[in-house]
Amino acid sequence: MTTKSPARVLLPLLLAFAWLALVPAAAAAESVQTGHVPSTVEWGVVEFTTPTKVFDTILYGKYIVVHDKLREARGEPCTTFHRIDESRLGRVGDVVVAFFCELVEGVDPTEKLAVNAERIGIGLLSLTSYQFGGRTEEHRVSLGRAMAPAAR
Repeated sequence: MTTKSPARVLLPLLLAFAWLALVPAAAAAESVQTGHVPSTVEWGVVEFTTPTKVFDTILYGKYIVVHDKLREARGEPCTTFHRIDESRLGRVGDVVVAFFCELVEGVDPTEKLAVNAERIGIGLLSLTSYQFGGRTEEHRVSLGRAMAPAAR
């Protein structure tokens, strides 16, 4: 009678568990690419080609805009703008600005992410709201509540 070594028994089990662990990861990666991570987070990419004041920070270039309902429920700023790090193949970088938004009813935009801004000076805009495609809620910049700069 022959017996299998523990390594021969454990290896197939470990491979099966590893494969099962990858299935949810692939599904999560697919949902991130569509702009919706579970139902509490929405995101989109915006490129400011004119310097634009977003809450208390002037932005220029590409950023990822994230709205997180769970953060809002915890009393934390629900909107964050993340730098896109081109030197790291477009990976998400640090948060550059975070603030609370005010939801108001709007119309469904034709873009994946629509931003509205007003001119506040020569060559300078100020973000007033943003809206994700497929949604009627418009997210207005709330000037009264922001995250402390040191906590960003």
